Amino acid sequence: MEKALEILKHIEELYVAEPDLAKIERMAENNPERVGAWEEAFAPYDLADILAAIDDFWQFKNSKSRPNVAQITAVLTAKKVDTSDNSKQGLRARILKCADEHGDKWGAEARERYLRLARQQWPDVDLSGHEWTEPKVLGCAKQARTDYAADFMARDIRQGHCRHLFPVYNRAVRLIAEDRLSREIPASEWAKLSFAERCEKAMAIGLFNDFDNALIEVCRSYCGKDYQLEANPPKVNPSRAGGYIAAHYADNDIFDLSEGA
Repeated sequence: MEKALEILKHIEELYVAEPDLAKIERMAENNPERVGAWEEAFAPYDLADILAAIDDFWQFKNSKSRPNVAQITAVLTAKKVDTSDNSKQGLRARILKCADEHGDKWGAEARERYLRLARQQWPDVDLSGHEWTEPKVLGCAKQARTDYAADFMARDIRQGHCRHLFPVYNRAVRLIAEDRLSREIPASEWAKLSFAERCEKAMAIGLFNDFDNALIEVCRSYCGKDYQLEANPPKVNPSRAGGYIAAHYADNDIFDLSEGA
């Protein structure tokens, strides 16, 4: 019943902010018939395909209620998941590919966990003789490719409408990557991402398209107004401009860009 248990744990991780996997294990011990029914229903399918179908159901179902066997099977059927390639060589290739992908993102321990389950499910499939090297930087720990706050501020400066200082840009990035993104993806998935990955995820699903409004929201919260700077701020004497570089201000600085400052 290892496959069914893994499926139920994945659902728990998706639909509960603080998953209790021990509770799922206790439920399986107390309700072997229910777990056995799930095991039997998904016997023809590969575990990776089932988990992907559950992810798809979560992504597109508005109610966010946990899926049952029929709903998951319907997703698998709609996706036309291939269950015919169950030769030993075909299974070996699929299992090792999924294991390597798990390892590349989550590390050797996650990969071994996947292989352990695979060996229990397909004891006749030989999974030996395959080499895999753990990457120096796991997919879940990659750094951001860009400094979003600095890039957005540079964009606004180039376009002549920069009306906030750097701390507000920085907080607006965090508002989107931490607060707004947490409403769009499963809590357990959000918790596993680094801040850099949250930024990339938020950019990928279009949350940064609303960045200008995020700036205003942050400015209202911390400054009590929509904008810190006038639309056409007074020019600063170049000889004294070093004291006005936005990135040098702390959150609690008093900003004064007047010529006589």
